[in-house]
Amino acid sequence: MNSAPDTTVTPRFPVFPLKNGVAFPNMMLPITAGRPGSLAAVEAALATEDKQIAVFSQRDASIEEPATEDLYAVGTLCVIRRMQRREGVIQIMLQGRRRIERAEVVQTSPFPLFQVGYLPEPMDAGPEVEALQRTMLDLAARMLSLGPPQMQIDLEKMVADLERPIQQAYVLASLTSIDVDKHNRLFGRKRPGGGATSGGRLPQSGGAGAGRAEPDFQGGGIQDEQGPARDDAAPTAQ
Repeated sequence: MNSAPDTTVTPRFPVFPLKNGVAFPNMMLPITAGRPGSLAAVEAALATEDKQIAVFSQRDASIEEPATEDLYAVGTLCVIRRMQRREGVIQIMLQGRRRIERAEVVQTSPFPLFQVGYLPEPMDAGPEVEALQRTMLDLAARMLSLGPPQMQIDLEKMVADLERPIQQAYVLASLTSIDVDKHNRLFGRKRPGGGATSGGRLPQSGGAGAGRAEPDFQGGGIQDEQGPARDDAAPTAQ
């Protein structure tokens, strides 16, 4: 007689170390993979049915072969939505799903493989959150108004179809130029009671954020290989 499946097994995923950037839940992110370990991780994820990959930012983008301790402990579980192979690289479009944290290192070669724990979603409702949301949107509008005309964004239109304040926060965070360390300190923060301060939920198909244009691969996206990483194509909310 077949035994019942073990539902206590901790999920494990191939790991993509990300240079100079943060993958946020609910966001689309174009990535170019060129390092051997990154290519192997992408290939392993593509070989699975759900094509999921764990993205963890590097603490130091200059490290070409990052070890476990060179990665932040909190990352984002992503799904590979599109893929193109080019000379020596693979270009992929990632869709952030939810926040995760490293639980155990299963392997480090030929690519990192981590067991992960799922972090809970934040409590983003109530009068205090609503007040913080209004402040956040006001500050974001003022910030964007200081930029060049071609970079200004219709903020109200951009966030109008997002259901939750945390989704709006991820969109706005992706537009800021604060460094990766500050992003990750906020992204991986814990509440005094131990709960996570940020998480992510992907809206159902056809819901908030559906139908937004994806960045084009031709824009370059974040590169994980040689040279300074760049994010030429802004992520879009989904």
